[in-house]
Amino acid sequence: MEYVLRLWSCTSDPKYSSLTRGRLRFSLTPLGVVNLVAILPTLIGLMISAILGLQVLDLSFLGTVRLMARVAKLSRYSSGVRTLG
Repeated sequence: MEYVLRLWSCTSDPKYSSLTRGRLRFSLTPLGVVNLVAILPTLIGLMISAILGLQVLDLSFLGTVRLMARVAKLSRYSSGVRTLG
């Protein structure tokens, strides 16, 4: 749900003001790609289990990758986070 809300609200930023192209540009930013990759395994797993009734491998650890990307982004603004890195 968070990813959908990010795509919906990204048009408030002047860089992404176009309804379709702006959302596409936002989704192709590095953080947008990481967010998409983080939720895709869950979505694919839900679709497979709903369609075929099969239990699939849980790849939710990719959420950790997303968190690490956000911390890396914050390190630009915080010397304390850079020290941890």
